Amino acid sequence: MKIVLVILLFTVVMLIMQTASPVRTTRDMIFAYKHSMLLSKAETIASSLNNNLVLSGEGAQEVVSVLGSSDVGQIVITDAEGIVLFNSGGNSPAAETYALFPEIVSALKGNDAFRCIYNGNAFLSYGAIPIMVGNVITGCVYVADEDQEQAEILNQIQQNAFRMAIVAVLVSLLVFLGAGFVIIRNNNRMLESIRLVREGNYSHRLESRGHNEYAVLAGEFNALTDRLQKTEESRRQFVSDASHELRTPLAAIRLLSDSIIQNDLDQETIREFVQDISSESDRLTRMTSKLLNLTALDSKQYVVQETETVNLGECCRKAVRMLTPLATELGAVIEQSSEQNCCVIAREDEVFQVVLNLAENGLKYTQQNGQVRLIAFAQGESAILIVEDNGIGIPEEELDRIFERFYRVDKARSREAGGTGLGLAIVRETVEKYGGTVEASNRAQGGARFTVRFPLYRWEGEP
Repeated sequence: MKIVLVILLFTVVMLIMQTASPVRTTRDMIFAYKHSMLLSKAETIASSLNNNLVLSGEGAQEVVSVLGSSDVGQIVITDAEGIVLFNSGGNSPAAETYALFPEIVSALKGNDAFRCIYNGNAFLSYGAIPIMVGNVITGCVYVADEDQEQAEILNQIQQNAFRMAIVAVLVSLLVFLGAGFVIIRNNNRMLESIRLVREGNYSHRLESRGHNEYAVLAGEFNALTDRLQKTEESRRQFVSDASHELRTPLAAIRLLSDSIIQNDLDQETIREFVQDISSESDRLTRMTSKLLNLTALDSKQYVVQETETVNLGECCRKAVRMLTPLATELGAVIEQSSEQNCCVIAREDEVFQVVLNLAENGLKYTQQNGQVRLIAFAQGESAILIVEDNGIGIPEEELDRIFERFYRVDKARSREAGGTGLGLAIVRETVEKYGGTVEASNRAQGGARFTVRFPLYRWEGEP
C-alpha cells in the first residue's frame, strides 16, 4: 500500500502540473496578444501626433476620432509634463490634470511601457508609448483595456482542465487501489502458503494463472514445494528403511543373546550363536559406516578435504586383488583391463570405494562360473570405468531406482549376501561429488553393466 500511495501521489502531482500547463500557456498567449494590440494602437496614435511640436486637446481628439477607440477601453494623451490633453474614457484623470500612471511616467522617460493583470474576472491591460518629434519627447499615448471575454474563456479552460484532473485522479485512485488490493491479496496468499508449508503441509500448492510476476512466483513456489515434498518423502522412506534394516540384525542379536542366556546350551551351539552374533555385528558395522559416508556426502564435508591424482586403472587392479578370494569362493572370475594414464582428481580411497562397491555388487549377482570385468580407459575429456557381469541382470523397470538408498532388486538374496542397499547410493553420491555421472544398463549377452564417467586429468604436455 505504501508503494501504491507513493505512485498515486506522484500521479496527482503530474496531473496538477499537466492541468496548470495549458492554463498558463493560454494566459501567456493572451498577455502577448494584449501587449501587441495595445502598443500597436498606441504607436498608431503616437505616429499621427508626432508631426506637431505642440500638442493640444483638440488635435488629440481629432486623431482619436479618426483612428477610432472602440477596440480599447480608454485612451489618454498627455503632454511632455504629464498633463492630460485627452481622455476617451471620461474618467479621472480629468483634462488639464497630471496623469501619474506608472506606464505614463515610463513613457515620458522615452520607454515603451506595458502591464497586464489577470484578476480572475478580467484581463486589465495598460500600455504607453512616447510621442517623439525628432529626438524630443512631446508627450505620450496611454491605452488601457479591460477584457472580460478572454477572461471567461480562460476560466472555462481552467475549469475543464480541473474537472479532467479530478476525473483522472479518481480513475487513478480506483486503478491503484484495485492494483493494491490484488497485490495484497496475492501477498497474503503467498504468506499463508508459506505458513502452511512451514508447518509441514508440503502438498499445498498455489494457483498460478496467466503469465504475470505472481504467476511466475507461484510456479517457483510450487516447484519448491514439490522438491520439499519429494525430499520429505525420501527422508521418511530413508528413516523407515534404515530403521527396518537396523532392526533386523539387532533383533537377531537379541534373539541369539536371549537363547544363550535362557537356555542350557552346549559349547558347540553357543559357539555357533556367538559367531552369528559376530556376523550380525559386522553387518551393523558395515551399515553404520556406509550411513556415515552418506551423511558426510550429504553435508558436503568433502569440500575441505584435499584431493589428489588417482589412477583409475590402479584402483581396478587393487579391487581385483582384494576380491579374488571372494570370487574363488563363489566360483566366479574377476578380471580387469585398464589403460595406464587414465587418471582423475579425487580422493583415492573414495574412488577405490566406488570401484570396490561396483565389483563386489557384480560378484554377488553372478551365476556359478560367472565373470566380472573391470575396464578403465580415457575417451575425450572423460575417464571411463565400466564394471559388467554376466549375472541375472536388472529388470528394466528397476534401472532408475537401484541408486536409491536401501533399494534392492532382490531383497532376500541381498540380505543373504550381506548387502545393505547403500553401496550403489554411495557410488552415485561419490561420483557426482567429483563432477561425474554413473548409469546402469543391461548387457545384450545377459548381465548388468555400470558405466562411470569422471572428468579426465591430463598431465602437462600430454596431448
